[in-house]
Amino acid sequence: MIATPVRGRDAEARLARALHSSAHAAGLAIELADVRARPWASATFVGIQVSLVVSSPRSPTLGRWLSDLPLAELPMRDHLLASLALDRIEDDGTVVLTTITALVIEN
Repeated sequence: MIATPVRGRDAEARLARALHSSAHAAGLAIELADVRARPWASATFVGIQVSLVVSSPRSPTLGRWLSDLPLAELPMRDHLLASLALDRIEDDGTVVLTTITALVIEN
């Protein structure tokens, strides 16, 4: 289930596509179970804070991908990934649900 379309030019869609591409390159299939976004701004930057829940079958590859994700380069046209954190990981032995929070800045 994808809560927000992966098509589009907004930061959420671009981040979702970047995550899908990164997972695919690692040999993983992921689904976005929930995507939420809210505007964010500082004195010098404007962007959006995105919270996503990613679902994937449990595997050693998934564990490596998740551990590398906070430092991964996720290219997004017209946007810059300023930070990414894994907030919560739920593993029922078959499926892993990971809550990710990211700060995306407009370029």
